[in-house]
Amino acid sequence: MRQRRGPGVIGSCVVLAFLAWLSYVPQVFSAAVPGVTNDSIVIGVTTPMTGPAAFYGKCGEMYDSILTEWGKNINGRNIKVVRIDDGCDPVKGIAAIKKLVYDENVFALSSGQCSNMCLAVKPTLESSGIPFVSHGCIADQMYIPVVKNIFNPAYVSTAATESMVDFAMTLPTKTRFGVVRHSDEWGTSMYKPLAEYIKSKYGKTIEVDVTLERGTADATSQVLKLKQGNVDVVFSLLFHAETTAFLRDAHKLGLNVYIVGSTATSVSDQYQNLKSLEPLKKYFGPFAIKYPLDHPKVKVYEDLLKKSYPNTTFDAFTVFGTGGPLVIIDALKKAGRDLTREKFIEILETQYTNWEPDNYIGAVPLSFSKTNHVGMNRLVMSTIATGKFTIIKNYQDYEKLVK
Repeated sequence: MRQRRGPGVIGSCVVLAFLAWLSYVPQVFSAAVPGVTNDSIVIGVTTPMTGPAAFYGKCGEMYDSILTEWGKNINGRNIKVVRIDDGCDPVKGIAAIKKLVYDENVFALSSGQCSNMCLAVKPTLESSGIPFVSHGCIADQMYIPVVKNIFNPAYVSTAATESMVDFAMTLPTKTRFGVVRHSDEWGTSMYKPLAEYIKSKYGKTIEVDVTLERGTADATSQVLKLKQGNVDVVFSLLFHAETTAFLRDAHKLGLNVYIVGSTATSVSDQYQNLKSLEPLKKYFGPFAIKYPLDHPKVKVYEDLLKKSYPNTTFDAFTVFGTGGPLVIIDALKKAGRDLTREKFIEILETQYTNWEPDNYIGAVPLSFSKTNHVGMNRLVMSTIATGKFTIIKNYQDYEKLVK
């Protein structure tokens, strides 16, 4: 004869089942939110590790270091970084982004050091709705008009070129302006706002406009055209290697004018390449950090990078985008344990006005809103004329420095 189970036994089973269900809730939630597990948040990072733009890969290493080391125990989870090579190439970039979004199933992306690549992946980003926090793409059209899920904690070409032009207007001679630039998306994204701003604010025009294509190692023709145009200020809208070629040939051919460089390189990088201060005496570069490299607040980042990537050279370019991972970590903390992409985006849009925590080293405080997804609206300038990387605001600061 079958023994009947009493209500106490049945009740115990119900209680045990209920407790088991409670313990399973976090896993159910984790599976429902891409890139979020019970103990991790997966962030996808693309950066150029190979190809002609591999020099810029160090920024991705800095991002990786900050996210991994400082992104621990965020409401009980640690950040896990998946980093993929995009080569700063549109085709390779699209493949990298799709792999991270659809195969790696990451929660958010921290990517984009080249405008050509960024603009190519923008449709994929918009359709996916995944939070995208750039770490170098400066093309205005990437963020203007605002796209709900795309943010830039640094600056766009408008802010960079306006800072460059305003500095140039403090120079003692500024009668005729010339530009040497790339003709690609990045070069155009820098040139157009620069030409518009110098005309609208100062009534000046670009008298000589020459192009120097990516991968060109000889700038003789461009230098001679600028000399023949009798310019006294040149805006150099070139990437790292091409800037070196232009500065070298300008010095060799006697183009002794003020040269204001772009955000794609730094004065310290050029000193390292040229091995001489002579071509850099009148060369200035915009910079996204308000402190010199030997400042204690910057040294913290150098130590952090060396911990994860001991063979990477720490320099001005490495540290320029450090605000990005900081704001990612902070927004994740503010989102709480019940994390979703929608909540993360909402926090970025509503809780950052003149944000400047103690470990933030950007040139100006970071601000986002529902109508503005670009964090910084101004840069400082830099020089290495004395052999030491130095932050300056205007030519008068430089003049005091070299006296």
